[in-house]
Amino acid sequence: MKPLIALLILLTCAAQASEKVWLLGTGIYHGDEVKAPPGSYWGLFPGRSGTDLRECRVRISLAHDPIVDSKPTEKTGRAIKIDREGEPLLLLRGVSLRPGPVSTTFCGELRMAPEMRLVQKLEGREYVLEARADSVKDGVCTNYRLTLTYQDKTREVLRVPRCDATDVPRILWAGDLDRDGRLDLFLDASSHYNLSRRTLFLSSKARAGRLLEKVADFENVGC
Repeated sequence: MKPLIALLILLTCAAQASEKVWLLGTGIYHGDEVKAPPGSYWGLFPGRSGTDLRECRVRISLAHDPIVDSKPTEKTGRAIKIDREGEPLLLLRGVSLRPGPVSTTFCGELRMAPEMRLVQKLEGREYVLEARADSVKDGVCTNYRLTLTYQDKTREVLRVPRCDATDVPRILWAGDLDRDGRLDLFLDASSHYNLSRRTLFLSSKARAGRLLEKVADFENVGC
């Protein structure tokens, strides 16, 4: 292989490996919460006939923050809008995906309290999500864990040292976003009522011995 071609391949691979993955949601946020750039994103759109992955353009503009801004003319917030109709579950940039219908096993909002068990079936394969905690005392969960089991393999997806028993992580969506035939997860990993930490886990990015890998999250507070 010629040195110049080898160098170009090396630079391309390095650029792909270092590409930042961004996760967003539409709406108005505090200014310091939006770090992602505008531009082309994948949007995951739920509908009556199923869930679709579509390309869309994200616009980020200054906006009045009703929590922080004391004057109507102040605009310290950030408004995230898209050039399509509909409300996406998530906006994702930096991951290679394909548009079209997406296999979905769950779409909604389910709080995974300790001892809860959720079975998901995807393409004839059964996955089991389970929530556990070392203790639940005085309304507080200690060492909360969310695990995923497939066949004889059980792996931890998420661990929260301490959380309110009424504000445990929530499953928002499950299915095959990256179309590799295995389960992916989108959840709110927050452990506080005033905090949202939407987090995406993809099976295609999982390291050896794992079932899922966290690829991006988007955190924001209510006030």
